Amino acid sequence: MKIRKLRKMAATTALFSLVATALLASGVPSISRVSATEAGGTEIPVLKTGNWDDLKFNWTTPASGNDFNGAPVGNGYFGAKVSGGVASEILQLSDKTFHSGEPFNNYVPARQTALNTTRSLLAQADTATTVTYREDKLKAAETAATGMWGSTQLAEFLPIGRIVLDVPNTTGYTDYNRELHLDKSMVTTKYKVGNTTYTREVFASNPDRVMVIRMTNDGGLPMSMTAKMTLPAEMNTHGTVSSSGNEIQMTGTAPYDEYASQWATGRGMTFDARLRVRTTGGTITATGGNLNISGATVIELLYADATSYKDPFTNPNPSQGGNLPTPIVNGIMNAAFAKTYTQLLDAHQTDYRSLFRRLWTEVNGNSGSSRPYTLTYQYARYVSIAASRENTFDRPFNENGMWQKEWRPTSYGAHFFNENVEKMYGLIETGNLSENGDPLWKYIKNLAINGAKTAQSDFGFDGWMVPHASDVWAKTELSAGDNEWAIWPTGGMWLMFNVYDHYRFTHDISFLRNTAFPLMKGSAEFALDLLVTNKDGYLVTSPSTSPEAKYVLSDGTHIAVSQGSTIDMTVIRELFENILEAGNILGANSPSDVDLRGRIQTALPLLLPYQIASNGELKEWNNDYVNSDPSHRHASHLIGVGFLDQITKRDTPTLFDAVKVSLTDRGTGGYHPDSAYMWARLNEGDKAISVADVYPTGQYVNEWQVKGAYYPELFVQSHLDNIDILPALPSSWTTGSFSGIKARGGFEVGVSWSQSRATSIQVKSLDGTRAKLSYLNINGASVVDQSGTPVTYTVVDNNQIEFNTTVGSTYTITAIPPSPTIVKVDDRDASVTYSGTWSTYNHASDYLGTEKYSGTAGDYAQFTFTGTSIKFISMKQPNMGIVDVYVDGVLDQANVDMYAPSAIKQAVVYTKTGLSNASHTIKVVNKGTKNPASSGTYAAVDAFEYVIPVTTTVKVDDQDSSVTYSGAWSTYSGAADYLGTEKYSGAAGAYAQFTFTGTSVKFISMTQPNMGIVDVYIDGVLDQGNIDLYASTVTKQVVAYTKTGLTNASHTIKVVVKGTKNPASSGTYGAVDAFEYTN
Repeated sequence: MKIRKLRKMAATTALFSLVATALLASGVPSISRVSATEAGGTEIPVLKTGNWDDLKFNWTTPASGNDFNGAPVGNGYFGAKVSGGVASEILQLSDKTFHSGEPFNNYVPARQTALNTTRSLLAQADTATTVTYREDKLKAAETAATGMWGSTQLAEFLPIGRIVLDVPNTTGYTDYNRELHLDKSMVTTKYKVGNTTYTREVFASNPDRVMVIRMTNDGGLPMSMTAKMTLPAEMNTHGTVSSSGNEIQMTGTAPYDEYASQWATGRGMTFDARLRVRTTGGTITATGGNLNISGATVIELLYADATSYKDPFTNPNPSQGGNLPTPIVNGIMNAAFAKTYTQLLDAHQTDYRSLFRRLWTEVNGNSGSSRPYTLTYQYARYVSIAASRENTFDRPFNENGMWQKEWRPTSYGAHFFNENVEKMYGLIETGNLSENGDPLWKYIKNLAINGAKTAQSDFGFDGWMVPHASDVWAKTELSAGDNEWAIWPTGGMWLMFNVYDHYRFTHDISFLRNTAFPLMKGSAEFALDLLVTNKDGYLVTSPSTSPEAKYVLSDGTHIAVSQGSTIDMTVIRELFENILEAGNILGANSPSDVDLRGRIQTALPLLLPYQIASNGELKEWNNDYVNSDPSHRHASHLIGVGFLDQITKRDTPTLFDAVKVSLTDRGTGGYHPDSAYMWARLNEGDKAISVADVYPTGQYVNEWQVKGAYYPELFVQSHLDNIDILPALPSSWTTGSFSGIKARGGFEVGVSWSQSRATSIQVKSLDGTRAKLSYLNINGASVVDQSGTPVTYTVVDNNQIEFNTTVGSTYTITAIPPSPTIVKVDDRDASVTYSGTWSTYNHASDYLGTEKYSGTAGDYAQFTFTGTSIKFISMKQPNMGIVDVYVDGVLDQANVDMYAPSAIKQAVVYTKTGLSNASHTIKVVNKGTKNPASSGTYAAVDAFEYVIPVTTTVKVDDQDSSVTYSGAWSTYSGAADYLGTEKYSGAAGAYAQFTFTGTSVKFISMTQPNMGIVDVYIDGVLDQGNIDLYASTVTKQVVAYTKTGLTNASHTIKVVVKGTKNPASSGTYGAVDAFEYTN
């Protein structure tokens, strides 16, 4: 593939190696703030303006189930789901550190034997000369690989328990409303009893590390409530709930085994949770572990918790080195309780809004059909802030986000690296929430420590690895149960893209030097050992799988194991290229660096390239077998275009098109969580929003992180070496604006658009990097800095400019010239006519799902359009024949061969440019002939695409120096003339001449009783004779002559006074007021 110009350069300096045990020796360093010079883009984000009060969800009933389906709140430490119940409010509690189990320590050198056997069998299958032998070896490899298995079980993410608030005297309540306000980061429940409105507010504060619940009413009436805390049923005998004074204390101990079923004294993680109450008026009575509140006009409850979790390497029980939760939670609660409600709320919202208000987006006024997309995206940002905060713990999002109620949740509440974690964090950089990656970076360091041990013990490899999934204890042994997930060892390599992308967005050089680069190097060392040379001389991973997918052998056997799956080769190629670039940035030059640099540079060009299947799809495996579930939700082989940046329209157009075919077919199946993101990267905004889900429902909060990531990609893409503006704007999103989307290179971007065309672009430089902007027809735009001073820019081409920037400065681009209109017409459109026998074929990969085809000689399709260029879009495949293409009745290209050895959908088989901006007709005729290799003579029509050029109208006054005159001409001044003057002459042979570049021209004169007759010449040829300017009354600025359909080139119009006249006229005058032309 083509190496990206700025990112994928060959490093000229050496790179240093990571030994995972060195990380262990140095502990798990935190990622700290450094100076602006060291960190790069540390410019403090400016909060944006917008109608923030509009960003909220409202429900008119309490949450279904009255507990876990409520609205989420979180502070990066713990979370709660707020049900909004009236008689009984239930808040389900989770702390993201609270898990079953103990530190991982299961390294099995005997697994290397199974690894080596599997690799040997795959090598034999690779060199097989018969199908039977090859498939026998593949089956044997599938069996042998099970010897590499570890355990399927991961530590369980456990619930803490629940807060239950029982409120009496609510029978017959009315006017219920439950609201999640995204800008306030607050859940508010309101209802009426009689004429009194009761309000309950809930928020979780990061700076004070507490959740606050406040109950008020607008009548100042006394209120009663019973506050309870309850343990999960499974923990009832392994925890306590007690109340004293104004506080409830709940403690518990997690099972010490991963299966969450065994307890023993002195083992297992512990927690201490507190609920403390204060009131205005009334009394608080502790009884039976509850708090009974009565007679209060205001009730405020503060919740805090702490667990004994320290890190993945320390036994979590306090008796074995874990933290002591009681003094921690006491300190938190005492500090928070000393503050007023207003102080707590102000600190919470100031902190939260410093993140949330960095990005505003509005589409079509944030109303109508576009509103759910915008609201859901901002909800995804809300969840990110709630669940993943800087300087909390080394606990990133898990499979449940961080909200949980089941004792053994779906998928353990674990971390899955075959897509989930990487995609969940795909939101944070573009969403201007870069700091929210901090828990993930810390966790990856932990994984690298254990992963280095697994690499050495279970594989005999250098470096470190991460399997399909892991847990709180950074478990790195392979899984079990099925090879399609169990033996995949390249999760760490995919994680390295997130790590390096954080640097690309922030330019934090300290992060690159101290965190990203060492991790990337260790991952690359493992990758180099995982690669083997196949029979064709390419380097491939062995063994290899495509997560949660299998292919089918000729006898129907489903197989997961192979060599060189597309996802493996994609993440390794990305990793190697990024390491070379990072090493160049850092100027690393140690001896070990030289060695590894050489190994990577040698390996990179030998990596197995991407391959396209016979049906035009991107291959998922390095073989020709079919997928056992073609519509499976996973599309691991397509991450080169979605999330990574290996496949792009600019650098790899053929692969880019193959991804479209794959995604179209894959998208017809079940739930596909990242298809919207991929369609956005494919510049197909309409398709992106058609598959994007909106509004959060159900348990899986993390899915909304994934789905939110696609949204900014519709507006800004920066995965190449430029900032691409509005690359995938949906056609129905005609008007809008955004500010604060981050772009790689250290930029914040804002755009306003109208009628689907950008009217203003703002680029803020966070790092002083040179800006390169791409947008249709941006050449010629005005660029000014924040003081209004014009900025000189370099024109790369009509659609790209670049200019230098200064740290902290904002640059505004306006007066962007209009762009041509591209119109795509489907084969079924009524404007496309057919002669002969044509049939319709339906396929998801065709434009709008259909194509017309004919195998009969002489059959033709015809289409008339107005524009300057045309494309004929068809398909290529093994049974296609040859066509002739006519334009305006003239054969323009004969023998267009549509044969290809494999299917290529939506292929542009003919292009005509340079047409005059006029009506034209294209005709495609089936010749009935074929390429000798073809099995048929079919012609097919999928679509036509034509361009309507931008037209600029220029009006030139008679006094302009570009208009020349010959003979005796005089000037007449009159207010009704264009710009107040006209030229006139009554002498035969006198003429006016004007040269212009354009496609049409108008001669503007006047008519009145003394006017004569003129002739008009175009390019020296008489075009219209005897134009009579006589009229019985005076009319100024009359268009006396119009010429259209000219080629867009230089032309000369000449107006000659003939000296003749209409019999009714009193004179023979000719007059010139103006010329008007269009280009």
